[in-house]
Amino acid sequence: MLALASRYGVSTSTSRTVGSHIGGIPADETAEDFHSELEAFASHLVLENQQLQYENKQLNALLKEYEQTLETVMGKFRGVSVGLIPYLMISFADG
Repeated sequence: MLALASRYGVSTSTSRTVGSHIGGIPADETAEDFHSELEAFASHLVLENQQLQYENKQLNALLKEYEQTLETVMGKFRGVSVGLIPYLMISFADG
């Protein structure tokens, strides 16, 4: 599909973004062939977009799980820290 993109002046980058169509139909090709290939390319982009949306959902779920785990760890840390305050105050008073 990238060959089709470069053939018709559509720019792609490593971030998978695709620019707009520029230029006309090449002289060695009929309008029907051009539109057929363009439709195939468009359907490929739709499929890739769906795959990226699925990946995005998965990554968002993973991020949410990470945030919840981090909040649990920090809650336990805070609990231990609060429990140490009386001990530390006695240690500094005796010191």
